[in-house]
Amino acid sequence: MRAFGSDYAFPNRRASKRFGHISPDTLNAAIQKLFREDKMPVPHFTVHDLRRTCRSLLASNGVAGHIAERCLNHKLKGVEGVYDRYDYLDGRREALEVMAEYLYQIFLVKLEIFLTVVVRHNF
Repeated sequence: MRAFGSDYAFPNRRASKRFGHISPDTLNAAIQKLFREDKMPVPHFTVHDLRRTCRSLLASNGVAGHIAERCLNHKLKGVEGVYDRYDYLDGRREALEVMAEYLYQIFLVKLEIFLTVVVRHNF
């Protein structure tokens, strides 16, 4: 998937000499703004929580630990990390397709609930 012809899924909205993609601080700044405006429905949240959630969902969907770790761009630890230099690209692709389908199913359920409410109330 390319956004507006960019090589990045999340391109920078402005011309930048530093990054062709969004800045590493963009999501944290957006989250902090939501907290300042009292628009976050949870007391604490960081971008890292998304990584933790993704890792947990990968495990709950049967993705092997070493593949899940590589999906998060973590290096394998210990002796395994020293000797196993394989990138597991095909496994990561399959794992992320599993996640995409899982999230899509959640989206469909939410959409169905929303449409049911709209139809019942003749919006």
